[in-house]
Amino acid sequence: MAADIFNQVRSGLDEPYAFYGHSMGAMLAYLVTRMALDADLPPPTRLFLSGCGAPASKSKMPGRHKLPKTEFWKALKELGGSPDEVLQNEELQHYFEPILRADFEAIEKYDYQEATPFDIPVTVIIGYDEFVTREEAEQWQMETRAPIDVISYPGNHFFIFDRAFDIARLIKKTLNV
Repeated sequence: MAADIFNQVRSGLDEPYAFYGHSMGAMLAYLVTRMALDADLPPPTRLFLSGCGAPASKSKMPGRHKLPKTEFWKALKELGGSPDEVLQNEELQHYFEPILRADFEAIEKYDYQEATPFDIPVTVIIGYDEFVTREEAEQWQMETRAPIDVISYPGNHFFIFDRAFDIARLIKKTLNV
């Protein structure tokens, strides 16, 4: 997934840029950053990563992708963020289940490879009531020699839906745009 994203954005990485990613998207932003650095391309000016512990932290729910159907959908409901239209519709569940299972499997099977810390500042954003702990968020410091900021907002893993304006304002202010 990261290689595909990198190939799609590679040609635009000569201008100043930053990455934002939530949950698995945060891990993908981190991996694409590593690929840009490995390719000797300019690094992002900053990473904004939400709803995701550092790559070295382990998932609290390994094996979600293998759960039986009923338990899988129950876990999704507890995670939050899934519309009731999907959670209560057998046809939509049938469509989305393989996609969601593949996403969970990708993140659960991610094999962390320790790397030399980069020099990119990182802003980590988490919800007060989500499964990512402040300690897991602070572990992003292992990936960079630049300072990290850890910011918390009220809400569960999908606090981003209620805090989109706050997150956009934070990004704009941090990047001075």
